[in-house]
Amino acid sequence: MFSVFSIEVKKIKWLPLLLAILVVPLLATSFGTFNYMGNRGMLTHEWESLFTQISLFYFSFFYVPLIAIIVALLWQVEHKAGLNFIRLSSAKHSQFIFAKSLLALFLIVIAQIFFFACFFMAGRYICGFGEIDFSLYFYYFFASILLAIPAVFVFSALSIRMKSLGGVTLLSVAVTMAGFMACAQQIVPMIENVFALNTLAYEMNHFARFTIQDSLVVIGFASVESILAYAFAQRRLKYE
Repeated sequence: MFSVFSIEVKKIKWLPLLLAILVVPLLATSFGTFNYMGNRGMLTHEWESLFTQISLFYFSFFYVPLIAIIVALLWQVEHKAGLNFIRLSSAKHSQFIFAKSLLALFLIVIAQIFFFACFFMAGRYICGFGEIDFSLYFYYFFASILLAIPAVFVFSALSIRMKSLGGVTLLSVAVTMAGFMACAQQIVPMIENVFALNTLAYEMNHFARFTIQDSLVVIGFASVESILAYAFAQRRLKYE
């Protein structure tokens, strides 16, 4: 597994990945900060108010497409070689799926660190805020990484099936909008748990944490989605 991971690291095309990792969080932070500054008279809780505005843009509309772009770019290398790197390797297909997923998570961690750094710099240097209690933001940081796992497996499966980066990105936008609407509706509340990251975005917008019961439900859905997406990815890789 380690040897496969090291090979995957060597395959990385850093420029498009770094552009996505840096530009997407920066755009979301800019939109959220602009929105906060325009409504500063009504938003009176400084760091909390700023974060609700920035996280609303980033986690509701930008984060899932960013994950999709990262995953699709990692699989594009394989498609350009006709999947021959995998076909001619003695390693199992599952090792490639897990190696790319682990690498995608590592890149997502970098993106999240940059996002929270942008939030902090916007609050400190643009809005002029003072001290900040980081405890809840650490919670959101780690939750956003954990709940990204099913999205990584889902978009891995889609990226194996689809060679087009644009196609995967458009599907991720559709998933994002479906998740946003699922969280907004109150007719069937259980549906929102299918879209874990959108549910997290909803909690962030209210500056709240998951209850223990909600956490178990969300993690349960995320686990099932990850397993099913991994099985589909393995099957697609076998027959591509």
